[in-house]
Amino acid sequence: MGFPKISNTANGYATVSVAPLKRVALDIPSTVDASGLSRAQIYKDLRAGKLAAYKNGSRTLIFLDDLEGYLRRLPRAEFRPLDDEAELNVSNEDGRLETDAPDAATPASTLGGKARHQQTQK
Repeated sequence: MGFPKISNTANGYATVSVAPLKRVALDIPSTVDASGLSRAQIYKDLRAGKLAAYKNGSRTLIFLDDLEGYLRRLPRAEFRPLDDEAELNVSNEDGRLETDAPDAATPASTLGGKARHQQTQK
């Protein structure tokens, strides 16, 4: 773990290679990068006791094992399945997804923003 390895080459020179050390703890910016969560969410969960942290002077450190356990305890994402072709129509020509546009029979109250305004102007 991090000890130099010395090997001889054909030209008579010795080469030294050092294996990289495995990090065991991360500071907050590295935790944000590693987890994909925001800094604010990390601190929120630290305050709530969901994630453990340790202090070394002014540095806050989070052990990789603690971060991994915390991420594994997050609730699993659930997604509703798509209906066969009821929700989306796929155009065979260019592969773009097309949704059904509202027709004149669609009540204006179910439309949003600009579509509602255009529907009420008819």
